[in-house]
Amino acid sequence: MNPWKRTLRIYLAAVFLVMGIPMLFMLIVDPYNISMWVTRPWLNAKASEISNQSRLAKAAAIIRHKPDTIIIGSSVADGGFVVPGSTYSYDINRAEHLHDYEKAPFIFNAGIRGGVIEDGLEMLKHAYANNPQLKHVIAGYEWAQFTGIRPITAMHDTEVYGSTMLFPFAYKKYCTWTAFDDALRTIEANTGISRDELQEKLKHPSKWIFGLSPISKADAAESPMLKPLRMSILSDYPVVAFNDPVFTHEYYFAFWYTIGLKGRLLQSGENGVIDKDALEVLRKIVAFTREKHITLTLYLSPQPPVFWEMVRKDGLWPYYEKWLKTVAEIYPYYDFSRYPEVVNDDAHKSFGGDIVHFLPTLGEKLLPALLRDSEQEHGAYYVTSQTVNADIASRTAELDTWLNANPAKSGLINKLDFASDKGNDDLASIIPTPFEPDFHGFRIIRHLHDQYFALPYSRQPYDLEHVINHDYNTMLTGASVDDLMTKIAHIKADK
Repeated sequence: MNPWKRTLRIYLAAVFLVMGIPMLFMLIVDPYNISMWVTRPWLNAKASEISNQSRLAKAAAIIRHKPDTIIIGSSVADGGFVVPGSTYSYDINRAEHLHDYEKAPFIFNAGIRGGVIEDGLEMLKHAYANNPQLKHVIAGYEWAQFTGIRPITAMHDTEVYGSTMLFPFAYKKYCTWTAFDDALRTIEANTGISRDELQEKLKHPSKWIFGLSPISKADAAESPMLKPLRMSILSDYPVVAFNDPVFTHEYYFAFWYTIGLKGRLLQSGENGVIDKDALEVLRKIVAFTREKHITLTLYLSPQPPVFWEMVRKDGLWPYYEKWLKTVAEIYPYYDFSRYPEVVNDDAHKSFGGDIVHFLPTLGEKLLPALLRDSEQEHGAYYVTSQTVNADIASRTAELDTWLNANPAKSGLINKLDFASDKGNDDLASIIPTPFEPDFHGFRIIRHLHDQYFALPYSRQPYDLEHVINHDYNTMLTGASVDDLMTKIAHIKADK
């Protein structure tokens, strides 16, 4: 055999082994629902990692299914409406909804997780490119999408937008190590094998061979240092308001969110809370739908009254009113941002713990009105440039009604220190963070901008209202963990 030909064959075989086999593996596992070759319970029945590539997965689905009605927005819309395309209700549960997309026409949820309004414009154009008969676009956004909070730098995988074929752009992702890693994680999720467990076994063979637990250096030598537990906005907090974990999470999240907005105002002036670029994108969405004769329905996402009262307390309400009026001048909208502001004390339970992502139970109530959008059935929440002032007055009155009906919750909001707020939106310093281990029977907790307090360990969870009002007789406050440890040590020494 010619030496040159033999070398070429060896080279091609090596390339196939190095690139072809891994790519074939990823195409079969298909973590982003692109190839859809096979679906098996032990392989990819649950596409557990699809939320990592929201833009790519949804753009590919539009190329494949060509819907005539789409919902555009961020993760708020994605999670709020349980229709095909919804990441956690449909796309992750791949096997359960495999045939739902065959029932055309259908509403497709094109809300992007971690997305911005620029994604909405690109997804709109993408949907039209794949179906020039696109009839209806429902666009849903919250105020934050028009402020400096929006994650504009997060846009990626946009080369799929505008393509009418899956190959080559959609498949290019399966040539990356990110996709390979997500394919492995998908298999782990479907088989129940944990990568962390495997790594733990490899690190500490004695743990699984002899049933022994590894002893860390921290365990071997007791340290007087207390360490904060890793907490997220949806963790179980050591303090609870009114025996209501949902409101408790909303309280802290709303404070964090509000001072984040205040921080953008302090950094960038009015453009930090009324972003001109985002408003221009909305104008482009309106212009595109008019040019292509597509029905556009715009709505503002629901947010609970605890957040809006904090917006008022922190001096941001005038900017919010100005934003509402500006949006109304661009295009009429449904003002569902005021939807839960009712006397009913359970109104906040339309949310899962933050003040942005409403639950599908609320989405079910909103979607019918959005789908039948017509001048005859607009209803009380429909706002135009002529009615926006009346809408603002009405929602202000509704918020006052809610506050009067919930004096205890209003009292907690009034206790927050907005006067000294300088836009410090460090989440870790705001949410209740307990320190471990307990110190001489006391639990030390940090919250609300580095306020520290300690209470007997056995009495948790602690009542947030009593903590804020310092109603606990045994409660200690301090400037730091070390300060509280010193006070606790003195109490122990005096006994």
